[in-house]
Amino acid sequence: MAELNILDLDDLCLHSTMEYLGVNDLFHLSHTCTRFPDLAKECARNLCKNINCCVLMGISRMYYRRQIILGSKYCKQLTIYLSEFPIGDTSMLFDYVGKMDSLKNLMVMGCSHCVLMQNYFFSALKHLESLRRLYVYDSCARWLDNLCRLRNLEEVQLGFDVEVSDLVKLCQSNTNLRNLSIFRSCKGNLADLAPHCQNLKELFFYTNGGLYCTQPAHFPKLKDLSMEIFRVGNTEVGELASSFSSDDSLASVIHFDQLRATNFEEIAKIPSLKGINVHCNRDTLNCLATVPLLEIITIRNYEAAFLPSLLNICRACLQLKQLFLFGPFQVSYGFCANILEVLKSVRNPTEQKPLEVQLFCRMSMAVEDLQEFTNEYMELTHF
Repeated sequence: MAELNILDLDDLCLHSTMEYLGVNDLFHLSHTCTRFPDLAKECARNLCKNINCCVLMGISRMYYRRQIILGSKYCKQLTIYLSEFPIGDTSMLFDYVGKMDSLKNLMVMGCSHCVLMQNYFFSALKHLESLRRLYVYDSCARWLDNLCRLRNLEEVQLGFDVEVSDLVKLCQSNTNLRNLSIFRSCKGNLADLAPHCQNLKELFFYTNGGLYCTQPAHFPKLKDLSMEIFRVGNTEVGELASSFSSDDSLASVIHFDQLRATNFEEIAKIPSLKGINVHCNRDTLNCLATVPLLEIITIRNYEAAFLPSLLNICRACLQLKQLFLFGPFQVSYGFCANILEVLKSVRNPTEQKPLEVQLFCRMSMAVEDLQEFTNEYMELTHF
């Protein structure tokens, strides 16, 4: 009887056996026989759908290198820190990333020090028609020159300072862009961006001055607008937000470092304001009660005296869905009972869901007492 060896097994049997192996074993096995590379890559399908290459040192560096080689065909999500890649490995990286036909989500960090590496990297990406979401966190705006090479992006998050004029180029080359988030300072005229973002549904930007709008910025499909404002006059904020479409379907959320009651009138005029996140005092809290359409309120405060003002907010903001409280103050059983009493007097449980109240502060009542405040009017949670 002739001797049998592993090569006498059919592909189905080999595949069933190799599924028990990890990335390193599959990589080594793929180099033992010309029949095994395709089988090894097929078995690595589930192991390589999500590749996170943020720490490339020692053993982990070799592991991720092998994961990229095996999973280039099946990887759908890739997180990579380019500056961690040794120069000798970058050509290998670019070759295999360029073959990731299934790649949909890509997060890139590092590489601000090497423009040439950026150019090579995005040259590899521009042929990936499946790439839809790109997140870039870096300190160099030169990324935008390379981002404009891509054509099918639907979601972009940028973690570096940008000018609106540069964003225009990005939007012109990616006409299906639906979500645009700027997590560092954004400057320029937002009105210039609107004509090139006809499909944009979500927009988030951060500014500490220098962002303006000379005319109404009409984004026909925009549903969610979020602004993070620092060291900017409240009047300027009001003018900026009011320049957007006043469509009732648009929900605006504004984040402030400080909000003064004396300038709150401009903020209250924003027709689409649905949420506010603010560091404030008792006077400002009383002003929040003048915006009855607010649905989400996040309050960061360091004064215990502001608590009674919350009752006015609960009484006036009938559309309120979520209330978040942050601070070193202490919340008592009696105060929670007062909130519940107010909600019972103004809310209709048959038409409205319970108000979500999340407390990130101290409490002077037992944990089991929290159950009394989870009912058809409110859901109280303490962290």
